[in-house]
Amino acid sequence: MPHLHPIEVDDLKQRPYIDVIAKAENVVNKNAEFDLKPEQYTRLLGKCGTLSLHAIIPDSPKYKLKENGQSTKPVPKQDSSIAASGFITRVIPREDDPDEQPDQFCVSVDAVTFLGRTSSSIALPEMYFAYL
Repeated sequence: MPHLHPIEVDDLKQRPYIDVIAKAENVVNKNAEFDLKPEQYTRLLGKCGTLSLHAIIPDSPKYKLKENGQSTKPVPKQDSSIAASGFITRVIPREDDPDEQPDQFCVSVDAVTFLGRTSSSIALPEMYFAYL
């Protein structure tokens, strides 16, 4: 079981804040948790690097409870594209790594924007050109 290393910063201006766009994976509606793996091309590496995030939507007065007891937290559906932002709260190191290099970062989600679902079979409209 990996250890969680809390980020001990009391001053909010000094806490790491992140904005990402990625596909929501491993969604757990009950706990308002999901994973994100945004990619970014890095020229120095010559390939896309992946940042592994575990996102948690915390309890907040802005998310009321419905009459049936369900939360109104904006939990994305599995495989939906979202933009999320929030504070990095914990670092999960790689298992069996004596140097404890980061494997995943926990993010306390502040905002979620739903970008829709992606389709592997996007049909492009036919275009006709006329020369006069």
